[in-house]
Amino acid sequence: METTSDGLILCVHVQPSARKDELSGVHAGLLKIRLNAPAVDGRANRRLREYLSELFGIRKSSVEITSGQSSRTKRIKLTGVEKEVVERVISTLLSS
Repeated sequence: METTSDGLILCVHVQPSARKDELSGVHAGLLKIRLNAPAVDGRANRRLREYLSELFGIRKSSVEITSGQSSRTKRIKLTGVEKEVVERVISTLLSS
């Protein structure tokens, strides 16, 4: 996770068409997120933004995919959330 002047950058690996939405661990050094949405017509990207906004308690407009629109590896910019909150949520989900 990187901190920038206007938010946080998360690098994630996305697995579309999974059984359920979940933060499932680490893949190649990146957070692995499984999504119950196919990678068709941007549906997985929309669901990723929705899922992360729900997870961190921020608006969908505060979640931006800055690179990797058509890739499983994505850079996500989060605004309106503290780094400590993101770290705590991730740590809690990965330890359960």
